[in-house]
Amino acid sequence: MERTIPYEPIAVIGMAGKFADEAEDCEKLWQVLQEGKCTWQPFPPDRLNADSHFHNDPDRGGTLRVAEGHFLAEDLSKFEAGFFSILQAEAELMDPQHRLLLANVYHALENSGTTLEKAKGTDTAVYVACFSTDYWNMLNADPEQIQKHNILGTHNAILSNRISWFFDFKGTSATVDTACSGSLIAVHMACQSLILGESKMAIASGVNSISYPITTQDLSKLGALSPDDPARAGRLMRDALDLYLKEKIGVPSSLTVLRFSEVGEALRRFQTGEAKGKMVLVDSGNDIVSMLPPTTAPLCFPRDASYIIAGGVGGLEREIARWMAYRGARHLILLSRSGGDPESVTALMNNLKPVGCEAVVLKCNIANRGAIIAALKGVRNWPPIKGCIQAAMDLRDMPLANMAAADFKTATSPKVEGSWNLHSVLPNDTEFFIMLSSIAGIIGTSGAANYAAGNTFQDELARYRSDRGLPSYSIDLGVVASAGYVAENWKVKRNLSSKASGELSGIRMEDLFRLLEYCAHPGNPSRTSPQSPQIIIGLDTAPLMDRTLNSGEVLDYQRSALWANIRGSRTCESQALISTSGTQSRKEDECSQLNAADSWQSAVDTVVHCVQEKLSSMLCIPMAEIDPHRRLSDYGVDSLVAVEFRTWMNRAIGADIPVLEIMGSDNIDAVSCRAAQLSEFVRKDLKVVHH
Repeated sequence: MERTIPYEPIAVIGMAGKFADEAEDCEKLWQVLQEGKCTWQPFPPDRLNADSHFHNDPDRGGTLRVAEGHFLAEDLSKFEAGFFSILQAEAELMDPQHRLLLANVYHALENSGTTLEKAKGTDTAVYVACFSTDYWNMLNADPEQIQKHNILGTHNAILSNRISWFFDFKGTSATVDTACSGSLIAVHMACQSLILGESKMAIASGVNSISYPITTQDLSKLGALSPDDPARAGRLMRDALDLYLKEKIGVPSSLTVLRFSEVGEALRRFQTGEAKGKMVLVDSGNDIVSMLPPTTAPLCFPRDASYIIAGGVGGLEREIARWMAYRGARHLILLSRSGGDPESVTALMNNLKPVGCEAVVLKCNIANRGAIIAALKGVRNWPPIKGCIQAAMDLRDMPLANMAAADFKTATSPKVEGSWNLHSVLPNDTEFFIMLSSIAGIIGTSGAANYAAGNTFQDELARYRSDRGLPSYSIDLGVVASAGYVAENWKVKRNLSSKASGELSGIRMEDLFRLLEYCAHPGNPSRTSPQSPQIIIGLDTAPLMDRTLNSGEVLDYQRSALWANIRGSRTCESQALISTSGTQSRKEDECSQLNAADSWQSAVDTVVHCVQEKLSSMLCIPMAEIDPHRRLSDYGVDSLVAVEFRTWMNRAIGADIPVLEIMGSDNIDAVSCRAAQLSEFVRKDLKVVHH
């Protein structure tokens, strides 16, 4: 049995109306209906000269085919404006519809026994239906005659608001225009407001006063007015009621209400077409609803399969090997260009043997396709290869202007040729193919254009394989702080976590393992999934971005509108406070050093030291390798870098040096000497002594 929403019955407690001719109110309308009278009559002479407008030709312009109609007997000019707190000047410009509505709402309240004082301030909704705008058109036809009360007195949108304002109703106030069905819609909306508890009382009304012949002409041209049979509408109504009583026509079914726990039944009805009308789910207070999707079983690598880990036996690869062995892998093939550190390899093997995992380290340069094929021949008796994790890399960081072709090739080969060779050599039925790329391919890293290019290739190779139905993921890693190349190379860790690199957040190994499990899980539909095969992990969180946003040393990508939603997660005040304080503290440190200089040479040495620190930070060059006797351009400072360098020098050193001087033939010592001479932080007496 279908359930319905329980609610109290809606009572009609008052009504009022004004209709044509003798039907001046609701009681007289009922008498007219009972007696079967017709209020159809000729146009009153004081309202329209029917002789000048009537014509039998429907195509004749400016004429009517109808010379009769229904007319209000009351003089609409009679209106007690003061009673409704309306100025006489405004009342003279009011549409008769406004006057009729105000009076009839008052009479409806009076009919219900509700006094004005009792109705005042109540949660009462007002819905008014109206579509006639001819009085508005008439009053505003001449722009020179428009007065300040025109819009308030004639616009239909004001109708409902005028009622709510005068009676001080606090509920919804809306004017409805759906042509002839407007009053029915108003009644429906009023009932809905009561059912949903939006209001305690509601007023549903409709008003339509035609005071301009153009509207009648429009209806006449449309053929909507009968020129010779006023009883036709009555016959149509009787026929419609007869069809309804015989159940040949009907109204839409009521709401079907189900509990939250019956959501499955609701969906089934929609699927089978059983649902009629609206279906609503409600909370019954004791529903038990499943909130979590079914969980997949933890990843367990089959024992009868082999898996490749390319990239040697570095810290990250060793951790991945241990994790795979813990998850059931029993045959691991580690491809290493150098063969790895003997002590590390021995320690790894000792970790794997107790869990029953057999592993072998094969010396192989994966950038050479033949080397991969030759290396795999040594394990041809092993179970088939069912997965690969490509983690090979070789960093050769330096400014692109100073980078030799061999250095570029060395860094890209493990990523480009190595990944492609593994893709082409390994069988197509592998269950996963995961490349450990880097966010360097997304945001760039100073001095690592070659490395960024290699990572970008891996991202595109993942899409290439995915488009061909092959399982593939490219994981763009940030800094893995606890294991791997970064953890084992303090200089790289310093560069990646320096201010110039945007303070990348460290990735925990357990988070990386969860991601690897997702990518390698057989339940993951990687062959047909519409999701991108590229995954990014380890980019800055909002607080870290806030810390460097306004700094002169922040990466350009953080200033991009692409990251505005992350920056917006913090308040503007905290952004300004954090970023400004960081920049200010560095500036004050350099300023204090220059102020503390007690000799000219000491001031110059301080500037030289600051310049070396800045170059080291910007270009990822060890500070010890920056020779003050060489030019800035020798270290890869081009015009773009020089612009940033000039901005920093102006802020930190207090010296404005043209870009051409920075890029010129002077060495770092000479540029620093010039900066010390111009610096506003160096004492003037030292500059005088120098001269």
